[in-house]
Amino acid sequence: MLKDSDIKRLIVTRPQGQTDSLLKKLKQAVGNWLEIEHLPLIQISPLDFSEQEKKDLTDKAIDGAIFISGNAARLFFNHSKRADNLSGIPLLAVGNNTASELKKITNQPVLYPDQMNSEGLLKLAQLQSISNQHWLIVKGTGGRSLIEQTLRERGAQVSEIEVYQRRLPDYSTQQKIYQQKFDHPVWLLSSAQAITHLHRILGLTDQPEHATRLIVSSDRLATMARQQGFTIIAQSAGASESQLVQCVKTLILHQE
Repeated sequence: MLKDSDIKRLIVTRPQGQTDSLLKKLKQAVGNWLEIEHLPLIQISPLDFSEQEKKDLTDKAIDGAIFISGNAARLFFNHSKRADNLSGIPLLAVGNNTASELKKITNQPVLYPDQMNSEGLLKLAQLQSISNQHWLIVKGTGGRSLIEQTLRERGAQVSEIEVYQRRLPDYSTQQKIYQQKFDHPVWLLSSAQAITHLHRILGLTDQPEHATRLIVSSDRLATMARQQGFTIIAQSAGASESQLVQCVKTLILHQE
């Protein structure tokens, strides 16, 4: 029995190439009760290494590396030379999806926190006594600076390598997203930039009480979304696929 009978469609918004597994699991869990669609709110564009980033990789010993996303892992290791001096050092990931991607690529153990976000990562034992160590953070452009700032506060030297940028989706996709404004679907989001892009594409700046419905993956995103007029109808325990699917299943089928 539906918990909320007016939920007819769910739109998954992760970037292209990162949704097949999640879509499959969602359709298995709730596909008989609602339509599930994918419309990416972020387009991933690879970046070449800057000269400084190349220098940081080749001229300095690295004591550990942190990968912020699966995209960061894939794009960093596209050229094997980039990984030459990461062999045998601790590899950390923010979440289990990124950790799984790293393990496939490197065949090395990868650590990730139970609390799969920046705050959880910073609680790992490997990041507590790091004074005078050199840590590498592999990420996309922008994003939060919490990890870098905290590592520096703990006495580490930090090098950041940005291997991709997040952009608005192409015009055709934006048009498809805008059309959803009139059908009142529920949007599944797990990134701050996706919220910003959705607000922009739907043209909600002058509609502070638009009440577009979201499912989000953290308190931080819920707060940000509410400030932009979104209505949070559910919040998952985290951004992993299993946590997102369980949240949707609980909402739609009222099953814990």
